[in-house]
Amino acid sequence: ENWIYLLSKSRLPRWFFNSILVSTIHTVLLLSICSLAAYPFARMRFIGSRVLFPLVLAGLMVPFQVTFIPVYLLFAKMNLLNTYPALIIPGVASSFGVFLLVQFFKGIPIELEEAAFLDGANHFGVYWRIMLPLSMPAMTTLAIFAFLGNWNSYLWPLIAATEQHMMT
Repeated sequence: ENWIYLLSKSRLPRWFFNSILVSTIHTVLLLSICSLAAYPFARMRFIGSRVLFPLVLAGLMVPFQVTFIPVYLLFAKMNLLNTYPALIIPGVASSFGVFLLVQFFKGIPIELEEAAFLDGANHFGVYWRIMLPLSMPAMTTLAIFAFLGNWNSYLWPLIAATEQHMMT
């Protein structure tokens, strides 16, 4: 009887669906943003790159609990509390993800990129056609970390989703 109640009359299936949805969208956005940020740091030289990358790495030293109240106040001002974006957006730009992908991109031989430029590719073409397919192992690793990290997050959803409509 308990199993029948759990699967048919309780809200567990809805909660499970919400967790899958939020974690999947969060992971896809994190992979997109981190890979788009990592490619220029790994392969391009631009003004401020020697200053910005250490700042990104400094973000690894700041735990989420330190930024918890400012992020909460920001989402409250934008009226995004008790919405799916409030559960998805925080943590999408991950310092760890950028660092992991930069290190992986630096390990890909530069000759592949140079050959693509000789064939007429631009930077986005190199990123899309060469770097992303070759970085699937690192992207898969980052996807697992991101999905499990979002799935296991307890504190932020507890505070950001307090109304009944987010729980049903």
